[in-house]
Amino acid sequence: MEEHIAVQNAQETAAAQTGSRWDFDALLKEKDFQSEFDRRVSRALETARGKWVREMNERIEQARAEAEARARMTGEERLAHDLAEREAQLEAREKEITGRELRAEAARLLEERGLPRELAGAVNYASAEAVQQSLDAAESAFRIAVQNGIEQRMRGNAPVVNHRRAEGEQSDADYYRANYAPGKRI
Repeated sequence: MEEHIAVQNAQETAAAQTGSRWDFDALLKEKDFQSEFDRRVSRALETARGKWVREMNERIEQARAEAEARARMTGEERLAHDLAEREAQLEAREKEITGRELRAEAARLLEERGLPRELAGAVNYASAEAVQQSLDAAESAFRIAVQNGIEQRMRGNAPVVNHRRAEGEQSDADYYRANYAPGKRI
């Protein structure tokens, strides 16, 4: 409690001296603030160091377990294990390369279809068929959304029609009878 009051008094003193309530450098010139800052930084460093040590110990333990398992293997088992590891690495690389190729193909198809590149985020890159299906679905949804937007804008307000006729105006039917009646020559 006393420490908190001392810190608060030091903060008020620093604020009065600098005219700014949150001047960090001025606060650190105060002995109480400097010691509190050092204590908190030390605690944060200890926490980070402990976490790093735990992670390193876990990695060392895992490597040790792998080395012991490898030492118990026969020559043929080691070869089989190495072959399996290489195959797993090759599969991972192949999957990565296939993913890049599918992304490039999707970008090309989007451009070819006249669609925005932002739709690439909506594409499923699991396989070539999945890319095609998701592109078709995205294109359909995009086109429908664009069409709805166009229809909404074109709808606008209906024009006001004045249905009262002036005395001299004829209806379309009257005009047709007068000018195109059967037997009348033009």
